[in-house]
Amino acid sequence: MRLILFLFLSYCLPLSAQVPGLVTDPSGHTQYRCPSGWTAQVQQQQQLFLWTAEARPGDPESPGLLVAAMPATSVAPTPALLQDFLQQLVGTVEVLRTEQAGADQLQWFRASIEGQQAKVAGYYTYDPSSGYVFCSYFSALPADFGRLGGMRLLCASLSRDCAAYAEKTGDTLAQDSPAAALTGNWMQVVSYQTGEVYEEPVSGKISYGTYGYGHLLELRQNGSYRLTYSYDNFTQGCENKAAFTEEGRFEQQGQWLELKPTAYDGAYVVCGQRTAKQKQQPPVRRFQLQLSADGQTLRLHGQPFEYTISLEYDAANQPYFEETFQKQ
Repeated sequence: MRLILFLFLSYCLPLSAQVPGLVTDPSGHTQYRCPSGWTAQVQQQQQLFLWTAEARPGDPESPGLLVAAMPATSVAPTPALLQDFLQQLVGTVEVLRTEQAGADQLQWFRASIEGQQAKVAGYYTYDPSSGYVFCSYFSALPADFGRLGGMRLLCASLSRDCAAYAEKTGDTLAQDSPAAALTGNWMQVVSYQTGEVYEEPVSGKISYGTYGYGHLLELRQNGSYRLTYSYDNFTQGCENKAAFTEEGRFEQQGQWLELKPTAYDGAYVVCGQRTAKQKQQPPVRRFQLQLSADGQTLRLHGQPFEYTISLEYDAANQPYFEETFQKQ
């Protein structure tokens, strides 16, 4: 246990990251920190040393912290280890964002942990003085992830000062933005004759001149939304049209806006033949909050409806396109 204590103490440098309500390691073996009331323990598996802290041990939906220390003689000291080790723990993961914090690396992931969709913050560092590589994680269901602090919690638990990197491209952008910055009408419109020139949203429909496609996303103060999609084109002697409306709830998690639909319906017309289409369980849609190049305008970037009046996903189950919405 003394070796474990030495390794972890050498990693916990007294830097300035702060999150209220954290206490020093309840197991008494390290200087790591976790929220008050969590249960922590240290384990050794051959040359792998693990520190874990959980809000509700044994509960698959419990948020948790994990630090893994491995000698560089047994693993390659590379930031790619952060994703590789997480995949060994939980299986397939999706990298949402990567930031370099000097010689260290921060990554945000989406993963399925015991059947539950979770968000994960990861921190990689290599300490040449001890010869150990450290991979650290904070995982939680999306609602708990944002509420508990996300990457800021992970950095604070390690006493690492990475707030500037965590916030640089919007980790706390949506959390810091007032509700008024999100609620309202967001639009994306393309006219095949005039380019990205729109007229105006009228009665829930989208006007973009003659022939084109567009989306109107209405985010309401009560947490509900409506997404309207319109398509109109004339090709190979046929007029093709589509009009769909989706309703549901939206949820904001850090730099991500998630649309959780309850259903959508509508119809498309190909060469005069109309086909109605309804979905009771449409896919969850995710948009990333971004700032314009001048840093003045908030945008939403993600995957809305199809505009090919075809399937939403191709044969490889990949979305056809992404669009950027601007608030009107």
